[in-house]
Amino acid sequence: MTISKYCVSGFRYRMKKLFGWFGLKRGDEISQSKSLEIEAVITSDGGTSLSLRDSRQVINSSTQLPASSIDEMVARKHDLEYQLALTRSIIEENSILPYPFERTIILLRNAKRYDEEIEICNYIENYCKKAEANWDGQSAMIWKSPRLERCVARIPKIQELITKSQT
Repeated sequence: MTISKYCVSGFRYRMKKLFGWFGLKRGDEISQSKSLEIEAVITSDGGTSLSLRDSRQVINSSTQLPASSIDEMVARKHDLEYQLALTRSIIEENSILPYPFERTIILLRNAKRYDEEIEICNYIENYCKKAEANWDGQSAMIWKSPRLERCVARIPKIQELITKSQT
């Protein structure tokens, strides 16, 4: 099956990978104006059904955000309360997303909120250990994300800052 020009207004997704997963040829560039996501369902007769959604979802315990949420997250990268709320909502889903976690940790350090910073770093460390132990050999190795590795590497310094602030 050959996919030619797609003109779906506004979703940002790596179509090359999606087409590769389903054995399709790569289509032309897709325009973007609104956040949409693709949901792929393999039917009982072996066919593939693709549908578009505008919502956040968790895939292989990694959170996927719609483009509008990504744009807002980047635009509000200096807003501690927004980043912290986003990070906590992802933690509630028992998932992870490297960018907001790293931004939250940086902003918490600047605000000298070390207890919350170490709590999130410990969550990241535990999450990465579990992800590595439960890796299926095919899914993304999220625990090797440089952003997450930098967050875990901050733990000794945070502990040092906590002991200094308590004395």
